[in-house]
Amino acid sequence: MERYVFSAEGLAIGYDRATKREKRLYEGLHFGLRRGTLTCLIGPNGAGKSTLLRTLSGSQPLLSGKLMLEGRPLESYSRTELSRTLGLVLTDRTHAGGLRVREVIALGRYPHSGFFGRLSAQDLQIVEQALSMAGVSHKADSYMAELSDGERQKVMIAKALAQECPVVVLDEPTAFLDVSSRIEVMNLLHDLARGGRTILLSTHDIEQALMLADRLWLLSPSRGMVCGTTEDMVFRGEIGRFFDSEAIAFDPVRGKFLLRSRPQWRVRLDAEGALRYWTENLLTRNGFGVSLEENCRCRIRVRAADNLEFSDTETAHMELFDSFEALERCLREISGRKE
Repeated sequence: MERYVFSAEGLAIGYDRATKREKRLYEGLHFGLRRGTLTCLIGPNGAGKSTLLRTLSGSQPLLSGKLMLEGRPLESYSRTELSRTLGLVLTDRTHAGGLRVREVIALGRYPHSGFFGRLSAQDLQIVEQALSMAGVSHKADSYMAELSDGERQKVMIAKALAQECPVVVLDEPTAFLDVSSRIEVMNLLHDLARGGRTILLSTHDIEQALMLADRLWLLSPSRGMVCGTTEDMVFRGEIGRFFDSEAIAFDPVRGKFLLRSRPQWRVRLDAEGALRYWTENLLTRNGFGVSLEENCRCRIRVRAADNLEFSDTETAHMELFDSFEALERCLREISGRKE
């Protein structure tokens, strides 16, 4: 069995227009997209993520090198063959306002429906399943023009599901969604990968990618492209090297980016679990750093969210607060920060 669904050797991507000079964004890219995995493509704005996805989907020609899909050169696929193999969901706004949701999703069946485009009972059943999986069954008879941006995005994902392709490529599929919908869509894509489909998507939601992606593709103009299993990328420091700056740093323990702060004050913190995490969050926001030294002037002990003790060891002054708001008020007074 072929190890990779997509494989690239010496791939160059960019723009090749007859009336303008060729612009190469990347050259010599080597990578493989593993079968049955959820892979997240991450990079800063303008890094070329959309260009790479368009090249992989055949929407944009490669400039040089070799790009193989299921062991065949991508350019050897006919449009029908490609549409049966690869489903594509882009961030481009759809111009289908006059169509109903069910009609748009049904378009995903046309690569399978023959010359006359007639949908069988099985095709219609697959459309209904796609509606349900994407969570838009209640919008099936609504016009696309009536939907929110997030709902339209779910419909386009459902269309790709109805297409029943073994490979689905998505460009920022959660860009317009609220928190709940983002989680739902990412969990859906994760489940599809567990079921055997190969999912590749670009995203700026690094925390979601770290939780759910089997593999990460990191892309930036300064460092090129680096690929690997999510956990390897974290512990090898690749994520930090790609995105760390003077302003932010990646915390491999929390799996998130934090502001690089230079605290004016340091305190000794006694707390565990979620209480420690959120107390540190409050301290950092107010210009305080956590120290392991026993001789810190200030000490905070948190036993519960309504049991927070602040003490000044130099003056022997101690206060007990029943909320984080009260503790923050105390910290603001110490730091001289105005309300």
